[in-house]
Amino acid sequence: MCAHDDHALVEIGAEVSEQIDVIPEQVRVLQHHRIKDACPCCDQSLKVVARIIPRGLLTEAAQAWVITGKYQLGMPLYRMAALLRRFDGDSIVSNTLASGVIRIGKAMQPVINHLLDSDLIYGDETTVQVLKEPGRKARTKNVFKVF
Repeated sequence: MCAHDDHALVEIGAEVSEQIDVIPEQVRVLQHHRIKDACPCCDQSLKVVARIIPRGLLTEAAQAWVITGKYQLGMPLYRMAALLRRFDGDSIVSNTLASGVIRIGKAMQPVINHLLDSDLIYGDETTVQVLKEPGRKARTKNVFKVF
């Protein structure tokens, strides 16, 4: 009803507004239960779905979060491990994260080799400061190449 003359209001259109919302980091433990089937004649069973890091503690999405945090945002692994502990309460150490980063890097080597064998690739050579590198000062800038 109109506050001025008590007439019923008539719809004259719609208005859309947008807001940006951030969902805080969520850490959860996923349990995968798999029924194991085998052929009674030859004992053959189905293979487990391949993962980048077999039996790895972190999912591929969690590994991507770690790698993005380390290389794009410059966050040290010990700080990321502390964040994970704060969100989940379980203890995960930076060595576990570092091992995952190394193993993902090794798994990506065929992709890197394919890129490097190409006639033309585009890249970003951003400088980054490395704190502990043998034979170099902590303030030395290195080139971080992204293709």
